[in-house]
Amino acid sequence: VRNWLIENSDPNNQKNRHLGTKLFRNIACVLYGLIHDECDYTNIANDSILIDCLLNVPFAYIECEKEAGEGSLADSVLQQYLRGAHGEYLHQELSILQPNIYVCSGWPINDFIRNLYVPEELYIQSNNLAYHIPSKTLIILGYHPTARTIYPPKNFAGVMNHYKEFLATDYGKEFLAQ
Repeated sequence: VRNWLIENSDPNNQKNRHLGTKLFRNIACVLYGLIHDECDYTNIANDSILIDCLLNVPFAYIECEKEAGEGSLADSVLQQYLRGAHGEYLHQELSILQPNIYVCSGWPINDFIRNLYVPEELYIQSNNLAYHIPSKTLIILGYHPTARTIYPPKNFAGVMNHYKEFLATDYGKEFLAQ
């Protein structure tokens, strides 16, 4: 992702850096909302704050659905990959990154991430949100940032509505306090 966002003369990089793609606009919106605990889309419609967030806040975008630039992959095939060596490599990568928030863009990935944790240590708010209590790690199921029929306000709401409900819980207050 860093290479897609670096300042250079590549027109694709310039498009990405200025939110000219659905992928980076949606990532920037959700990233800003989570970093600033802002759950109202109308408060983040300013491109300059989104661009600043996208270019300056550390985040990882891990494509595990398919090979970059290729078509879609059936969930059953993805699940098969995640049960094998691909899943082991992904687990290693996540162990290195140590995120405190996962935004998953599909059930197979959401299940994979939840299964990294002991089930009894998870607070399950809904099918779309789980919280690992000991590590204070949040797992949210949202839309894929390039989903064809999901536009930025709906993509944002798909993550942030669940996050807003979570913040109202005791675990949410604990999460904010860290």
